[in-house]
Amino acid sequence: NVLAGLRENQFDGRANKDPWDHLTHFSETCQIQKVQENVTEDQKRLRLFAFSLTGQAKDWLQCLPSGTINTWKELEDKFLKRFFTHNQFQKRRAEIMNFQQHEAETLCEAYERFKLLKRKCPNHNIDAMEQMQIFIGGMKIQHRMHLDASAGGSIKLKTDEEVKELIEQMC
Repeated sequence: NVLAGLRENQFDGRANKDPWDHLTHFSETCQIQKVQENVTEDQKRLRLFAFSLTGQAKDWLQCLPSGTINTWKELEDKFLKRFFTHNQFQKRRAEIMNFQQHEAETLCEAYERFKLLKRKCPNHNIDAMEQMQIFIGGMKIQHRMHLDASAGGSIKLKTDEEVKELIEQMC
């Protein structure tokens, strides 16, 4: 039952709770329920979201002026703006800035983890070139050398788009 799944992981709005994780769980739970005819995925999520909240988070949703939310993206953005704390933002941004490939991690696993870190920190304000510099700088030397060889020279001489394309081709 979708409602039971939503109620077992309700978000209450406290600072020690992660709103990004809540949205991820909510989206996964919504995938269980098939969309009915004449109901869009957005409409389904907008209708079900209240069941995933409790406490001050539910109060916040109920106090939003009528007609201010028309799409799931709008609700998701407002929710993150309200409950994604400055400390959570700073921590997540630092995880991006200090990215290091784990010892046994493949290039592709590291790249997927890096992309996840960026998704979990909305509005991180790190431009695409710096993102690629951070990722390459945090890679193990053998993977960096492999990228250099695949690029036909130093990967650092490539544009961020060329680097991204090369990594995605390799993965």
